[in-house]
Amino acid sequence: MVIQSRWKVPIPKCSVHKWLFDSISAFPGDEPLFIDAERPDTHFLTRSATFTPPLLMGILMAGGIFGGANPNFVARELAYQLKDTAAMFMVANDATIEIALEAAAEAGLPASRVYSFDDTAFDAEPGRARFGTKHWTTLLAPKN
Repeated sequence: MVIQSRWKVPIPKCSVHKWLFDSISAFPGDEPLFIDAERPDTHFLTRSATFTPPLLMGILMAGGIFGGANPNFVARELAYQLKDTAAMFMVANDATIEIALEAAAEAGLPASRVYSFDDTAFDAEPGRARFGTKHWTTLLAPKN
């Protein structure tokens, strides 16, 4: 059975990032974009809000495919998803990085392709996070 939303929003036929950002020169705007269904009047994000998920948008804008995983997965479940989606790399926060590394090994994904998503994870070596992984921002570095 299809359950209809009580809110109606026109959705244009274009990519998600084109819809969200319109163009690189357009002002982001303050109209609600990501809306909490239970509290739509007070809990929402706008185009100009700083909480827009940069990693997700970056993946989509680069032509990639995002495959989100349940943070409660055990390594076996995550390894299955990695194999099933033919993942090229994985980004995980420090709370789940050990499971992510175990799952990557089981799925045949090199540990060098597992990145940390935490801003507090840096140790003495710039760009390198705890557990020997690189920080996700190293993905933004230009390739020679």
